[in-house]
Amino acid sequence: MKKIRFFVSAVAAVLLASILCGCVYTPPAPQEENFQEHDGSFYSLAEAHERGYITAADLQSIAYYYNGTQDYPCSISEEAQRCILKTAYFDVLEEQEELASEIRAEEFWIAAYYGYYDGSYALVWECSYIDYPAVVVDEWREIGGVRFHQTSPGFIVIWK
Repeated sequence: MKKIRFFVSAVAAVLLASILCGCVYTPPAPQEENFQEHDGSFYSLAEAHERGYITAADLQSIAYYYNGTQDYPCSISEEAQRCILKTAYFDVLEEQEELASEIRAEEFWIAAYYGYYDGSYALVWECSYIDYPAVVVDEWREIGGVRFHQTSPGFIVIWK
């Protein structure tokens, strides 16, 4: 019993000394983000499939939600969305350098989300800085043996 009291007293003394000396663990301050680096890259469905980022079964799942009227049942996390839109922001910035002073991150959004597939996100992103042609789009694409009915200028990309 004396050993337990001695142990508890010793632990209490160490904790008290740590607090008084300022030696208590404090988590590091959050670092500012480095917005000069991309978090990932965009790939077409065909390229992502060829590289093995998505499987034939993944393509089937993406097509099910893309071609149908049912939305993907899960939402994308805020962290993933932030990283994806950051990549989109820098891709547009690289293509349209003349807009560097005007481009704002708030004008990028994920228009449709088709799921997470083993490290890859299937989605359509849009922004205010890309002009789509005023044409009616109604075509079928076949990728990896899976058919996709495209009805808008923006098409699915894979972010990894």
